[in-house]
Amino acid sequence: ASFVFSFDEDEDEDDAGDWMDAHFEGSIKPITEEDKKTLEERVREIEEASKPAAAPREEDQPQTAYSPSAGFSAMTVDDLHDNLVKGSMLVVDVRSRQAYRRAHAKTFPWQSVNIPFTEFSAWKQSGAFEKYKRFKLAIMCQGGKVSSQATVRLTRVYGFDSDKVCHVEGGVNEWIQRGFGVQQAC
Repeated sequence: ASFVFSFDEDEDEDDAGDWMDAHFEGSIKPITEEDKKTLEERVREIEEASKPAAAPREEDQPQTAYSPSAGFSAMTVDDLHDNLVKGSMLVVDVRSRQAYRRAHAKTFPWQSVNIPFTEFSAWKQSGAFEKYKRFKLAIMCQGGKVSSQATVRLTRVYGFDSDKVCHVEGGVNEWIQRGFGVQQAC
């Protein structure tokens, strides 16, 4: 949109001021103290509405199989590394055998085992899982999603003690990103 303004040289300047006053005098009013209070209240309302909501409390969240209150526990790769150094944990890598051979967390041979998540049912049926129930297990996958499912399956379905089974957050990706050792099969 464009605007065209014209100026009549014959028009008296005082008349121009009177014209402005005449047209806007009724619509422009000074702000009263009551208006100021109303505006201040409105500003407070807007500021309150723009604040981020408080984080929901855990007890207000619906309980899922992945909730700490349901016995699900997770650990960081830093915690896993510390536990491996102490010799107090066994890593169960639930990725495929090919992915495990390409790269897995470097541990002593007795600290790591590859049990693909796709083979869990066969391991359960054969009874092969039973020997691992006495160990503290760190369940690891590539990025953390499959290992969380495996953790729930072990604890909620296969009867492992939830105090002894931890999901590793971020999986092998996080392990590598943090600069911890990686081992590759020959």
